[in-house]
Amino acid sequence: MKRVKRAQVVLGLVWESVQFAISSLRSNKLRTLLSLLGVTIGIFTIVLVLAVIGGLKGNIRSGLDSLGSNTITVQRESWELEGEWNWWEFAKRPPVEMDDYRYVKSYSETSDAITFFSISSGDFSYLREKFTDGNIVSVSTDFEKIFAIGVDQGRWFLPNEQEGRGNLCFVGSGVASALFKGESGVGKRIKVGNFNGEVIGVASPQGESIATIFDIDNSIFVPVGFGEAISGAGGGGAVAIAPKDGIGQQEAIDEIRYLVRRKRGLTPSEGDNFAINRMSYLASAVDEVFRTINLVGWLIGGFALLIGAFGIANILFVSVKERMPQIGIQKALGAGNYMILAQFLSEAAVLSLVGGALGILIVVIISLILGNDSPIPFDLTLLNVVEGLLIALVVGVLSGVIPAWSAARMDPVRAMNM
Repeated sequence: MKRVKRAQVVLGLVWESVQFAISSLRSNKLRTLLSLLGVTIGIFTIVLVLAVIGGLKGNIRSGLDSLGSNTITVQRESWELEGEWNWWEFAKRPPVEMDDYRYVKSYSETSDAITFFSISSGDFSYLREKFTDGNIVSVSTDFEKIFAIGVDQGRWFLPNEQEGRGNLCFVGSGVASALFKGESGVGKRIKVGNFNGEVIGVASPQGESIATIFDIDNSIFVPVGFGEAISGAGGGGAVAIAPKDGIGQQEAIDEIRYLVRRKRGLTPSEGDNFAINRMSYLASAVDEVFRTINLVGWLIGGFALLIGAFGIANILFVSVKERMPQIGIQKALGAGNYMILAQFLSEAAVLSLVGGALGILIVVIISLILGNDSPIPFDLTLLNVVEGLLIALVVGVLSGVIPAWSAARMDPVRAMNM
């Protein structure tokens, strides 16, 4: 029974402290808000960084899904970031060409689909409409099996068209929107560089993704032969391979490495003059960027929270000074140190939570204003909000420890005479 009464007393004092905190906000709005500004900025920065990183990770997952997480590519350059990236060494290597693709396709036993593609840039036009600096992606058979490209209008290439020299084009949604202004592009003839091509299909909108080899929306896909005519033969490209179900990625890589080395006549003492890349390398590269963004965000947010903690401590010291007679009376009537401590820690927690809530509110407003038009993927979740409030709560409690402890240890007689 005594414990219940004591708990009721403590809860009553805590509620009283909450009311004191609210009263402090009302009576000294400017001083309190300025003191809480550090907490607001700190929580705003941290929650914003968490939301941006969450959005970027979702963007990367969708990008890797469109590429196929198990896909491997044979290219001149490596995507791996470990060690030095010696671009001049890669430049000395022979380009990956159609002959490499045909050899691997003929002898590979672990592959479900193999395709060759090369990427160049160029300008496209239809009547008076122009699209500048788009991607021209030359593709062979099986490209659509490896890379997830949806068809919005028309159709994709037939197998006999992809390795031919027909002037056919499959255009991305961004290119179609710019050239055809909402009309169907199927059957229309557009200019690609110095050549004319017939549009046979339009891709479904993909959206921007960080983890991707090319931007599908802003690309035009053409058969390999047509691509060589547009950009000139000999530039090389890449071979993409999707392993069969049940075949491990490393097993497929070992086979592909063996076949390409045999095709190029490399001796056992010679190193590879090509690179085999995994899609996971893209994710690893972006993870490095995430870690940097996360670190910078926490440093800025942490510094702002430190300033905010000093502000809350200052408010608490002022509150202790103003309420000394009340503290003395409470202690004289039997209030223990922990009761006084709980009072002021509760007040510090409420003040800090108000600052944190303001910071989160600013993030919410920004997300509502930007909406889907944000240039950076943005994903504010309930977990981000809870994390922000928990951080604010911890900062508030820690910043209130010293002033609360000084109030709890105060001599009641001296306090009543202040």
